[in-house]
Amino acid sequence: MAYTTTTEGTKGDIKLAPEDFIVEEVRDNGVSSVNYSFNEKIRDIFSKVTEKNIKKYIECDLVKKNWETPKSIKFIAKKLGISEKRIRYAGLKDKKAITSQRISIERKMIRDVKKVRIKDLILKNFKYTDERLSIGGLKDNRFIITVRNCSQKNKNLKKTVSETAKQIEEHGIYNYFGEQRFSRANIEIAESIIKGDYEKAVKILLTLKGERESPDLIEARNRIDENWGEWKSAFKELPKRMWIESAVLNHLVKYPNDFIGAFRKIRKSTRKIIINAYQSYLFNMMIDEFKDEFESLPLIGYDSEVKEKRVDEFLKSKDISREMFRIKSMPEMNCRGTERKVKIYPENIELKKVKGNNYTVAFSLSKGCYATVVMREFIK
Repeated sequence: MAYTTTTEGTKGDIKLAPEDFIVEEVRDNGVSSVNYSFNEKIRDIFSKVTEKNIKKYIECDLVKKNWETPKSIKFIAKKLGISEKRIRYAGLKDKKAITSQRISIERKMIRDVKKVRIKDLILKNFKYTDERLSIGGLKDNRFIITVRNCSQKNKNLKKTVSETAKQIEEHGIYNYFGEQRFSRANIEIAESIIKGDYEKAVKILLTLKGERESPDLIEARNRIDENWGEWKSAFKELPKRMWIESAVLNHLVKYPNDFIGAFRKIRKSTRKIIINAYQSYLFNMMIDEFKDEFESLPLIGYDSEVKEKRVDEFLKSKDISREMFRIKSMPEMNCRGTERKVKIYPENIELKKVKGNNYTVAFSLSKGCYATVVMREFIK
């Protein structure tokens, strides 16, 4: 992955604590702040006066610390006694972070939602509305990120960070997808799926070991690999927290050779993320290949318009065709494709603090862009 800045990197660590990575969602009508202001608290206390104007949806801010967005939604839905499908949000937010985002809840009263109590989750700033939120329905995200244990200190550190920020403002950065887009095995799984080898996809899901997995999970994956096809014993010995693998194996116990059906036991949104990650992987490779040659590049799908001959030749060299993303055995995973800018320009870059060998920067990014990619330019 290439850099656009020429400064010496500060080195250092991010996300050592949730407080070091703050994300606030920016919408056309305001910002979802991680802070719960005095005025917001007063307004929420007296929000019962609006119960006369009940509408189909409630909107509120969800502030979470060290929670994945889907898991936090699941717990909120359970507390309210409703389906997760009745809670919508505009985008996923980082787990190891403090984040704030707008959510909508269908057919509930504000007074009921205000009673929800979950550790490290806050619901605030309530209102009734006629419209629900949907994925992509946000403008920007505002980030406040602290980098610790840098190789420089104080004045030297401030000089490096300031110069890097200046170069980013002038030249932009390459619009890579960040590492968090790519989980333990999704590239290998996706490649198997688009090439029609579902048994291989399931085998990778069940047996490929993650670098940070605990010994009992590694042992379970080794047993499945060594005894491939013995689904009953694999299912019986599987650690309970491997809930995705458990659902897949449970299907194979009943239907031993139905690998498509087994893969369908994974939530549709998760399966879609796997294919989207492969699109992202190809896009990152194309940036490395072409850099500043084009303003935008295709996020490859079955309906992508490949305008440049060199891009088409690159895909053929990787044995990739657009039609592969029309997944006939699992059409719900079809990917149409789109375009994505090669470079982006973070806005409102601000060096907020330098203390010793730590520093804090803030900036805004358009939806779908990655703060960790911006921080690469600072840290190197």
